[in-house]
Amino acid sequence: MKPTILHFIVDLGRGGAETMLVSTLKELTEYNNIVVIIGDKNEYSDELQCAGFESMNLRQSLLIVPKAVFIFRRILKKYRPTLVHSHLPIANFIARLATPSSIPLITTLHTLISHDYKKWILRLIDKTTLLYKPSTILGCAQVVLNDYFSTLKLNPRNSILLYNPIRTEKFLKKNNYAYEKPFKLICVGSLKEPKNLPYLIKAMALLKNKPIELHIFGKGSLHNSLQHQIQESGANVILHDQVTNINEILNDYDLFTLSSLWEGFSISVLEAMSSKVPMLLSDIPSFREQAGDGAYYFSLLDYSDFGRKVEYLMDNQQVRENLATAAYKRVTENFTLEHHLKSLKQIYSKTINTKTENKRM
Repeated sequence: MKPTILHFIVDLGRGGAETMLVSTLKELTEYNNIVVIIGDKNEYSDELQCAGFESMNLRQSLLIVPKAVFIFRRILKKYRPTLVHSHLPIANFIARLATPSSIPLITTLHTLISHDYKKWILRLIDKTTLLYKPSTILGCAQVVLNDYFSTLKLNPRNSILLYNPIRTEKFLKKNNYAYEKPFKLICVGSLKEPKNLPYLIKAMALLKNKPIELHIFGKGSLHNSLQHQIQESGANVILHDQVTNINEILNDYDLFTLSSLWEGFSISVLEAMSSKVPMLLSDIPSFREQAGDGAYYFSLLDYSDFGRKVEYLMDNQQVRENLATAAYKRVTENFTLEHHLKSLKQIYSKTINTKTENKRM
């Protein structure tokens, strides 16, 4: 009989954690996979492959935690999972409070909590629930794990580094690095504060007399303010809606860029690496960990630094090609879905076997 794993996440909007979960579920055929979400959003429709699906239809708020714990316990009784795997803070809190000691729990961290936990109550809840229900903690990057334990002022414990994966075979590979004017940049990400998109618009305003364009793909609460900034500055920036075929679109651009203030482990960067599109990224630790020498980096303290590096890369085709080659080598050697699945299955197997051994004792 297949072990049953219950995967618990806030919702299934098209974010990095959600994309990763949907991708891995397709390959976890040796388990009965049940997916439970707190909200009601599911933007993956037929892409989601699982043996069971439950939606709590609750909004994302700390106020719903008691009710969600009650509902989650009812769902656990219905499916009797061998293992629970939760993603993202509020789902992790609920899973820790609701999952009995007889069922092992794995929780995954997808971002830096030091930036998200601006209210002390979040730090208290995370720390308290972790002590209440110890779990195996998976971190999508080393900087994420370091940040988690330092923010909660805990000694590192029972944690495993497991990088987010990418299906490299899905992406068209750029093989021609010559370009026809304008030189086209692409940015893919949510239109929200952490992506720091006003920086890119200000930096592009300094280049508005150059044959350079920036196309931003994504959706979010900052759309109108960003559009206003573009119009006021005269920057050569075009906002596009979120798309589902970015694997086909990336190849049409000369340079990929992100100006994030912080990241966990960016799926968009993995997509650019898999497409062999050269990258120019903000100089933050997670991007350095992810892309290594497969990208150029710019300072977030100097708008002109971005412009100088764009022009340098525009004028140096061989440098762009070298960056793309190095990034592709890095993604295929470290961040493929095969790498992720091998490690994840080992973690699942070890956790389940440990539970079985403990029962026999």
